[in-house]
Amino acid sequence: MSISIKKLNYVYDADSPFSVAALEGVDFCVNDNEFVCIIGHTGSGKSTLVQHLNGILKPTNVEEMIIEGIDLTAKKPDYKSLRQKVGMVFQYPEYQLFEQTVRLDIGFGPKNMGLTQNEIDERVIESAKIVGLDESVLEMSPFELSGGQKRRAAIAGVLSMRPQVLVLDEPIAGLDPKGKAEILQVISNYHKKYNATIIMISHNMDDIVEVADRVVVMHKGKKALDGTPQQVFSNYETILSLGLELPTVSALVKRLNEIGKNVPRNICKINDLVNYVSGVKK
Repeated sequence: MSISIKKLNYVYDADSPFSVAALEGVDFCVNDNEFVCIIGHTGSGKSTLVQHLNGILKPTNVEEMIIEGIDLTAKKPDYKSLRQKVGMVFQYPEYQLFEQTVRLDIGFGPKNMGLTQNEIDERVIESAKIVGLDESVLEMSPFELSGGQKRRAAIAGVLSMRPQVLVLDEPIAGLDPKGKAEILQVISNYHKKYNATIIMISHNMDDIVEVADRVVVMHKGKKALDGTPQQVFSNYETILSLGLELPTVSALVKRLNEIGKNVPRNICKINDLVNYVSGVKK
């Protein structure tokens, strides 16, 4: 198992009059190579949860916390190894670019890992290829790139460390439809090529149903739902009661059932709906 967390609690500004419980007794287990999407309103605890995965935040209290074989409840957890195994891509990662050239920016992580210059160069070129950046941009300043290229370069900098767990907090925020599709393809390609575990926060339900093996719904610091996209999004009442949107296909299936068409509630992908309708017509 890639991640095993039991009874995770986190309080912002603990021991002060302004303390806020952000996570309360959260169990979060993820299998190797699984693609998990986390959804929930602002303040639900989803970003707080993922920031525990590479030690950015440390639990106020936790029963068990083992990530990629590293026990974070130990007296001196190996955070250096953890951060090589767990890569974080924050919202608007292009704001983290800082080096003189794209090549140096992508190679920053591998250099800190102590790799040789040849190994660094190989990883830079391969990571640029994974995210769809042409080698011609590697000698440019990252600040000369387009918005989409900057995001690719920033993601390439994380991928160059070859993390076994890739955590992404709203990686497609602010992009146009073409840019969103391209970044999602980058994530999918990395997932498949390196058998990586992916944990992604997103608000786009239509994208989630296409890529996720599992969906975790957070609400007020707790897990509200946890299951396959079909299981989670067939629970219309809970999803809507939490103020979240249904995927387009789930909303359509819900409406079809309301007018008496009797379509299985667990259909949430367009291909599954087409196949079902085709089968009914036959």
